[in-house]
Formats: sequence, C-alpha cells, structure tokens
Amino acid sequence: MSKLEYCAGSTPDGVRKLSALSSYVGQQRQISQSSLRFLRDYGGFSRDICFRRNLGVQSRFYGSEAKFVERRPSFSEVNSKDVSYFKSILGENNVILDVDRLQSANTDWMHKYKGSSKIMLLPRSTEEVSQIMSYCSSRHLAVVPQGGNTGLVGGSVPVFDEVIVNLSSMNKILSFDKVSGILVCEAGCILENLESFVDNEGYSSIVLCLRIQFCVVYVKTPTFRLQHDIRFVMPLDLGAKGSCQIGGNVSTNAGGLRLVRYGSLHGNVLGNI
Repeated sequence: MSKLEYCAGSTPDGVRKLSALSSYVGQQRQISQSSLRFLRDYGGFSRDICFRRNLGVQSRFYGSEAKFVERRPSFSEVNSKDVSYFKSILGENNVILDVDRLQSANTDWMHKYKGSSKIMLLPRSTEEVSQIMSYCSSRHLAVVPQGGNTGLVGGSVPVFDEVIVNLSSMNKILSFDKVSGILVCEAGCILENLESFVDNEGYSSIVLCLRIQFCVVYVKTPTFRLQHDIRFVMPLDLGAKGSCQIGGNVSTNAGGLRLVRYGSLHGNVLGNI
C-alpha cells in the first residue's frame, strides 16, 4: 500500500481528494518560488534593501495622490481688499499674515500634507464666523476650518490657498447648570481643559449634558464614588487632548479611549444653540 493510499484511508474518493490537494500545494510552492526569485532579482539580496524600496514605493504613492489634485478655477484668490475687510470685522491682531505662523497652520501634525494659504483668521464669536463665511461665499473664496490641527489625515490643512478659519480663540466655557447637567462652551475649547473643568465640579447624582456652541453633547457618566454619587466626566479621551479642540472632535466624530463605554461622540450630540 502506498503512502498516499494509506493517508487517504485506502478509499478511491480519498485518494482523488488528496491527489488534488497535493497538486494544489505544488502549484502554490511554484508561485512562492517565483515570487522569491523576483524579489532577489529586483529587490536586492538584503531584506533591509527590500524594506527601504517598499517604503519608497509607498511614499511615492501618497505623493502621487496630491499631484493630480487641481485647483478649481471658480474659486477666487485673496486680495488686499479681502484682507482689509477681514481686519475691519476681526481687528488687526486676529488676521494672521505672518509667514512663520502660517507655516505651522499650513502643515499637518504628521508633516505629510502641506498647503499654501496666505491668510489665517481668528474669529472670537459665532457672529464673526457668520460674517466671514457670508463674505467668502459672496467672493467665492475657499475656506478650511481648523482647530487644534491634530488630525492625521490632512483634513484641517488647506489643499491650496484656502482661507484658514481657526477657532482657537473661541475657547470660553459659557455656563454649567448642575441641575440639568448642561455645560455650554465654545467650539475652540481644548478637550483637556473641559475635562479639568468637569472634574472640578465634584460629584452629583445626575448625569451630565455637555452643550457646545454649534453642537450639543450628551455625556453619560456612570463613574461611581459612593453608592448614589456620580462623577462628571467627558465621554471622550484622546492622546492629543492637550491640544485638540472639542469642535474638531465633534466634526470628525472622534473615538478615543472611552468609545466602547460611552459610544461614538455623534451619539452624544444633542443639537446646537
């Protein structure tokens, strides 16, 4: 009795199945050997060389994606009249034209994406944001909103020369009602500052509703200290909480370390004011 027949249980059907399997394994072995020969011929004999070449292909792929993006001709470019208008509603100090400050605003946190905006605006209220957006719409000026600029996909940096509207100056906590558990704050508040504020409010038997200007967030807080006391906490915790802003967190539906416990951030948003 052959080894093939013995392993297959000496049945004709088992022999046919094992023969087909052996043929398949042989084909896969030939494919693997061909792949190895290809790597030796074109990737170099060293694994380190192969690894570096693969990284080179990857970086060229990311770079090629940006090269094929074209600026829409329907968008206008910022001129001196636009700058004068922005200064009239925001003030001199809140219209940034300095090259050094614009360089950081034009570059993402990973230094993988870079724009070429020549102006950054720092509004201090929703009314100023509304005036900016109304004017840019009438002038066909492209706009990119920006918060803490901690994103990893380039969503907070301009692609070309868009007007950067940075909300970092809108960082006020407006009110907190312990009875209803509603916190009213602006979109530029840093996440860690909100966490510290809520944590300092002590313990209560109610849950917390976080209301944000432009959006309202509902925060469930089942962190027990005593039998009937509940501690106020934010439903979001990120590694970048020291610089990210709540407006950007909500707009990107940031997950973070408490996602499984409290659900997505959009699930905690109630509305806007």
